[in-house]
Amino acid sequence: SSSSSSSAAAAAAVEWPGAAVQCPGQAILTAHDLHVRYNEEWACYEGLPLEWRHANQQFGVNPSQVPKAPVPGYRGRIPCVLLLLKRGLDRAKGRDQVGIFRLAPDAAACASARSKLARGEYREDDLATDSPHTFANLIKVWFRELPSPLFEGFSPEEVATVTALPLDLARATRTYLSLPEPALSLLLWLLDLLGDAARNEAVNKMTPKNLAIVFAPNLFRLDGALHGGGPEEKGGARPMPNPMAALSMAQKMAEFTARILVARMAETVPP
Repeated sequence: SSSSSSSAAAAAAVEWPGAAVQCPGQAILTAHDLHVRYNEEWACYEGLPLEWRHANQQFGVNPSQVPKAPVPGYRGRIPCVLLLLKRGLDRAKGRDQVGIFRLAPDAAACASARSKLARGEYREDDLATDSPHTFANLIKVWFRELPSPLFEGFSPEEVATVTALPLDLARATRTYLSLPEPALSLLLWLLDLLGDAARNEAVNKMTPKNLAIVFAPNLFRLDGALHGGGPEEKGGARPMPNPMAALSMAQKMAEFTARILVARMAETVPP
Protein backbone atom coordinates (compact mmCIF):
# COMPACT_ATOMS: atom_id res chain seq x y z
CA SER A 1 0.00 0.00 0.00
CA SER A 2 1.09 3.59 -0.40
CA SER A 3 1.37 6.33 2.21
CA SER A 4 1.49 10.11 2.06
CA SER A 5 4.58 12.09 3.07
CA SER A 6 2.86 13.09 6.31
CA SER A 7 2.14 9.45 7.09
CA ALA A 8 5.77 8.58 6.44
CA ALA A 9 6.88 11.34 8.80
CA ALA A 10 4.59 10.03 11.50
CA ALA A 11 5.89 6.52 10.94
CA ALA A 12 9.43 7.71 11.51
CA ALA A 13 8.49 9.65 14.60
CA VAL A 14 6.51 7.07 16.53
CA GLU A 15 7.62 3.70 17.92
CA TRP A 16 5.32 0.71 18.15
CA PRO A 17 7.03 -2.52 19.22
CA GLY A 18 4.03 -4.82 18.91
CA ALA A 19 3.93 -7.66 16.41
CA ALA A 20 0.50 -7.03 14.92
CA VAL A 21 1.11 -3.48 13.62
CA GLN A 22 4.63 -2.74 12.49
CA CYS A 23 4.32 0.68 10.85
CA PRO A 24 2.65 3.32 13.04
CA GLY A 25 1.62 6.36 11.07
CA GLN A 26 1.83 4.52 7.77
CA ALA A 27 -0.99 2.69 6.01
CA ILE A 28 -0.41 -1.05 5.76
CA LEU A 29 -2.20 -3.85 3.97
CA THR A 30 -3.05 -6.85 6.11
CA ALA A 31 -4.20 -10.30 5.15
CA HIS A 32 -7.76 -9.00 5.65
CA ASP A 33 -7.11 -6.07 3.29
CA LEU A 34 -7.40 -3.61 6.21
CA HIS A 35 -5.63 -0.28 6.33
CA VAL A 36 -4.38 0.61 9.80
CA ARG A 37 -2.70 3.91 10.55
CA TYR A 38 -1.32 5.43 13.72
CA ASN A 39 -2.59 8.95 14.44
CA GLU A 40 0.12 10.55 16.54
CA GLU A 41 -1.91 13.71 17.20
CA TRP A 42 -4.70 11.76 18.93
CA ALA A 43 -2.55 8.90 20.25
CA CYS A 44 -4.50 6.11 18.59
CA TYR A 45 -4.60 3.57 15.83
CA GLU A 46 -7.26 4.14 13.20
CA GLY A 47 -8.90 1.44 11.17
CA LEU A 48 -8.31 -1.34 13.66
CA PRO A 49 -10.46 -4.45 13.39
CA LEU A 50 -12.37 -5.33 16.54
CA GLU A 51 -9.89 -8.00 17.61
CA TRP A 52 -7.07 -5.44 17.61
CA ARG A 53 -8.83 -2.74 19.62
CA HIS A 54 -6.65 -3.53 22.63
CA ALA A 55 -3.80 -1.80 20.75
CA ASN A 56 -5.31 1.54 21.84
CA GLN A 57 -5.13 0.68 25.53
CA GLN A 58 -3.28 3.56 27.21
CA PHE A 59 -3.24 2.78 30.94
CA GLY A 60 -1.60 -0.02 32.90
CA VAL A 61 0.67 -0.83 29.97
CA ASN A 62 4.46 -1.09 30.00
CA PRO A 63 5.86 2.12 28.44
CA SER A 64 7.82 -0.01 25.97
CA GLN A 65 4.49 -1.23 24.57
CA VAL A 66 2.88 2.12 23.78
CA PRO A 67 3.60 4.40 20.79
CA LYS A 68 6.01 7.21 21.60
CA ALA A 69 7.25 10.36 19.93
CA PRO A 70 10.48 12.33 20.19
CA VAL A 71 10.38 15.50 22.27
CA PRO A 72 13.23 18.03 22.16
CA GLY A 73 15.31 17.95 25.32
CA TYR A 74 14.78 14.27 26.15
CA ARG A 75 16.94 11.40 24.98
CA GLY A 76 14.12 8.87 25.16
CA ARG A 77 10.76 9.16 23.44
CA ILE A 78 7.64 10.13 25.38
CA PRO A 79 4.33 8.20 25.18
CA CYS A 80 1.96 9.94 22.78
CA VAL A 81 -0.92 9.73 25.25
CA LEU A 82 1.04 11.83 27.76
CA LEU A 83 1.75 14.41 25.07
CA LEU A 84 -1.95 14.51 24.22
CA LEU A 85 -2.92 15.01 27.87
CA LYS A 86 -0.29 17.73 28.28
CA ARG A 87 -1.64 19.45 25.18
CA GLY A 88 -5.07 19.49 26.76
CA LEU A 89 -3.67 20.70 30.07
CA ASP A 90 -1.80 23.55 28.39
CA ARG A 91 -4.81 24.49 26.27
CA ALA A 92 -7.01 24.63 29.38
CA LYS A 93 -4.38 26.81 31.12
CA GLY A 94 -3.79 24.17 33.77
CA ARG A 95 -0.84 26.01 35.30
CA ASP A 96 -3.21 28.86 36.17
CA GLN A 97 -5.73 26.66 37.99
CA VAL A 98 -5.74 26.77 41.79
CA GLY A 99 -4.99 23.29 43.11
CA ILE A 100 -3.89 21.81 39.79
CA PHE A 101 -2.88 18.14 40.27
CA ARG A 102 -4.49 18.30 43.74
CA LEU A 103 -8.20 18.86 43.07
CA ALA A 104 -10.18 15.89 41.82
CA PRO A 105 -11.99 16.24 38.49
CA ASP A 106 -15.60 15.38 37.82
CA ALA A 107 -15.56 11.59 38.13
CA ALA A 108 -17.92 10.92 35.22
CA ALA A 109 -16.07 13.26 32.87
CA CYS A 110 -12.72 11.73 33.80
CA ALA A 111 -14.03 8.18 33.29
CA SER A 112 -15.47 9.18 29.92
CA ALA A 113 -12.18 10.70 28.76
CA ARG A 114 -10.25 7.63 29.85
CA SER A 115 -12.67 5.32 28.07
CA LYS A 116 -12.46 7.32 24.84
CA LEU A 117 -8.66 7.25 24.99
CA ALA A 118 -8.72 3.48 25.42
CA ARG A 119 -11.05 3.12 22.41
CA GLY A 120 -9.11 5.54 20.23
CA GLU A 121 -12.06 7.91 20.07
CA TYR A 122 -10.70 10.98 21.86
CA ARG A 123 -10.87 14.00 19.55
CA GLU A 124 -10.98 17.80 19.28
CA ASP A 125 -14.38 18.29 20.93
CA ASP A 126 -13.15 16.40 23.99
CA LEU A 127 -9.89 18.28 24.14
CA ALA A 128 -11.74 21.58 23.95
CA THR A 129 -14.29 20.80 26.66
CA ASP A 130 -12.54 18.62 29.26
CA SER A 131 -11.41 20.46 32.37
CA PRO A 132 -7.73 20.98 33.25
CA HIS A 133 -8.28 18.81 36.33
CA THR A 134 -9.33 15.92 34.09
CA PHE A 135 -6.07 16.14 32.15
CA ALA A 136 -4.00 16.50 35.33
CA ASN A 137 -5.73 13.55 36.97
CA LEU A 138 -5.30 11.28 33.95
CA ILE A 139 -1.58 12.03 33.89
CA LYS A 140 -1.43 10.97 37.55
CA VAL A 141 -3.45 7.84 36.78
CA TRP A 142 -1.16 6.93 33.87
CA PHE A 143 1.88 6.95 36.14
CA ARG A 144 0.05 5.25 39.02
CA GLU A 145 -1.01 2.32 36.86
CA LEU A 146 2.38 1.57 35.34
CA PRO A 147 3.19 -2.14 35.82
CA SER A 148 6.45 -1.07 37.48
CA PRO A 149 6.34 2.25 39.35
CA LEU A 150 8.69 4.95 38.08
CA PHE A 151 10.57 5.20 41.39
CA GLU A 152 11.27 1.48 41.46
CA GLY A 153 14.65 2.30 39.94
CA PHE A 154 15.78 4.16 43.08
CA SER A 155 17.19 2.22 46.00
CA PRO A 156 16.20 2.93 49.63
CA GLU A 157 19.76 4.16 50.17
CA GLU A 158 19.45 6.70 47.37
CA VAL A 159 16.14 7.96 48.77
CA ALA A 160 17.67 8.27 52.24
CA THR A 161 20.68 10.15 50.86
CA VAL A 162 18.58 12.69 48.96
CA THR A 163 16.20 13.29 51.87
CA ALA A 164 18.98 13.73 54.44
CA LEU A 165 19.54 17.21 55.83
CA PRO A 166 20.71 19.64 54.65
CA LEU A 167 19.25 19.90 51.15
CA ASP A 168 21.94 19.11 48.57
CA LEU A 169 20.71 19.98 45.07
CA ALA A 170 23.80 18.56 43.37
CA ARG A 171 23.33 15.23 45.12
CA ALA A 172 19.64 15.17 44.22
CA THR A 173 20.51 15.88 40.57
CA ARG A 174 23.11 13.11 40.45
CA THR A 175 20.58 10.70 41.92
CA TYR A 176 17.74 11.32 39.49
CA LEU A 177 20.14 11.37 36.53
CA SER A 178 21.31 7.88 37.53
CA LEU A 179 17.95 6.42 36.47
CA PRO A 180 18.42 4.46 33.23
CA GLU A 181 16.52 5.12 30.03
CA PRO A 182 13.70 5.04 29.14
CA ALA A 183 12.61 5.74 32.73
CA LEU A 184 14.92 8.77 32.94
CA SER A 185 13.27 10.63 30.07
CA LEU A 186 9.84 9.87 31.53
CA LEU A 187 10.96 11.25 34.89
CA LEU A 188 12.53 14.38 33.40
CA TRP A 189 9.39 15.02 31.33
CA LEU A 190 7.26 14.70 34.46
CA LEU A 191 9.54 16.91 36.58
CA ASP A 192 9.44 19.59 33.89
CA LEU A 193 5.64 19.39 33.76
CA LEU A 194 5.40 19.78 37.53
CA GLY A 195 8.10 22.43 37.51
CA ASP A 196 6.08 24.52 35.08
CA ALA A 197 3.15 24.42 37.50
CA ALA A 198 5.38 25.18 40.49
CA ARG A 199 6.81 28.27 38.81
CA ASN A 200 3.28 29.67 38.81
CA GLU A 201 2.61 28.91 42.48
CA ALA A 202 1.62 32.52 43.17
CA VAL A 203 -1.47 31.85 41.04
CA ASN A 204 -2.19 28.14 41.46
CA LYS A 205 -1.04 27.79 45.11
CA MET A 206 0.91 24.64 44.23
CA THR A 207 4.46 24.82 45.53
CA PRO A 208 7.04 22.12 44.69
CA LYS A 209 6.27 20.60 48.10
CA ASN A 210 2.51 20.60 47.46
CA LEU A 211 2.96 19.05 44.03
CA ALA A 212 5.27 16.40 45.45
CA ILE A 213 2.77 15.46 48.16
CA VAL A 214 -0.03 14.85 45.66
CA PHE A 215 2.08 13.22 42.93
CA ALA A 216 4.55 11.04 44.85
CA PRO A 217 1.98 8.32 45.75
CA ASN A 218 1.64 7.66 42.02
CA LEU A 219 5.35 6.96 41.60
CA PHE A 220 6.00 4.21 44.16
CA ARG A 221 4.13 1.37 45.87
CA LEU A 222 4.02 0.49 49.54
CA ASP A 223 3.79 -3.26 48.97
CA GLY A 224 7.18 -4.87 49.13
CA ALA A 225 9.01 -1.69 50.14
CA LEU A 226 7.71 -1.87 53.69
CA HIS A 227 7.82 -5.57 54.34
CA GLY A 228 11.56 -5.88 54.37
CA GLY A 229 11.38 -9.11 52.42
CA GLY A 230 9.50 -10.76 55.26
CA PRO A 231 7.54 -13.99 54.97
CA GLU A 232 4.33 -14.12 53.03
CA GLU A 233 1.04 -15.07 54.58
CA LYS A 234 -0.73 -18.32 53.71
CA GLY A 235 -1.77 -18.44 50.08
CA GLY A 236 1.12 -16.22 49.01
CA ALA A 237 -0.48 -12.94 50.11
CA ARG A 238 1.69 -10.17 51.48
CA PRO A 239 1.04 -9.13 55.08
CA MET A 240 -0.59 -5.75 55.55
CA PRO A 241 2.00 -2.97 55.92
CA ASN A 242 2.39 -1.37 59.31
CA PRO A 243 0.33 1.86 59.23
CA MET A 244 3.07 3.92 60.87
CA ALA A 245 5.68 2.50 58.50
CA ALA A 246 3.38 3.28 55.59
CA LEU A 247 2.98 6.87 56.74
CA SER A 248 6.72 7.27 57.24
CA MET A 249 7.44 5.88 53.78
CA ALA A 250 4.84 8.15 52.15
CA GLN A 251 6.34 11.20 53.84
CA LYS A 252 9.87 10.22 52.83
CA MET A 253 8.89 9.66 49.20
CA ALA A 254 7.07 13.00 49.10
CA GLU A 255 10.22 14.70 50.41
CA PHE A 256 12.33 12.82 47.86
CA THR A 257 10.01 13.95 45.06
CA ALA A 258 10.07 17.55 46.26
CA ARG A 259 13.86 17.62 46.38
CA ILE A 260 14.46 16.16 42.94
CA LEU A 261 11.79 18.52 41.58
CA VAL A 262 13.53 21.56 43.08
CA ALA A 263 16.86 20.26 41.79
CA ARG A 264 15.47 19.83 38.28
CA MET A 265 13.93 23.31 38.35
CA ALA A 266 17.32 24.73 39.34
CA GLU A 267 18.93 22.95 36.37
CA THR A 268 16.44 24.15 33.76
CA VAL A 269 15.46 27.56 32.47
CA PRO A 270 11.80 28.07 31.54
CA PRO A 271 11.18 28.88 27.86
